[in-house]
Amino acid sequence: MTTKITTRNSGISTKADYENKVNECADLEVQLRSITAEMDARIQAVRDEYDARIGSLTNRRDALLNACSLYASMHRDEVLKPGLRSGETALATYGFNLGNPTLVLLNRKHTWKTVCAAILAKGAAWAEKYITQPDPKPNKDAMKAGLSETELAELGCRVEQTDAYYIKAKDRTES
Repeated sequence: MTTKITTRNSGISTKADYENKVNECADLEVQLRSITAEMDARIQAVRDEYDARIGSLTNRRDALLNACSLYASMHRDEVLKPGLRSGETALATYGFNLGNPTLVLLNRKHTWKTVCAAILAKGAAWAEKYITQPDPKPNKDAMKAGLSETELAELGCRVEQTDAYYIKAKDRTES
């Protein structure tokens, strides 16, 4: 005898009906996996087709960017108008972006441990601002914000800011 199961809004009324729905769900899962695997294979085939060309173009672009960067650094006054950090050609804008200020060691004689020792030597109240606890490390952000170049040099570090060369292609619209 079949036991009738009544569930609200399930659309299933018998155990046999339930098992049919479970089997249908499992069949759909298998179909989904199969279609997903087919899609992934096609996507990978397209990636494989384009990867070599993209890699080649990327390598050429990077080599040209490095060459242009070197030339622009050595001939900045020729490449850029006085007081400007960028220029342009018919197809691109190029120039130098000023990087974020970074706290670096003054020279190889110093380490971050010697910087911490120099800060601690100035006294506990002073060190409280510029040393992080519990593992003593220099608080570089506080040091950049609160200390002068001379004070940083006395501790064995300095602020460094570098220029990063860039070339940005202009958008080209087909007419």
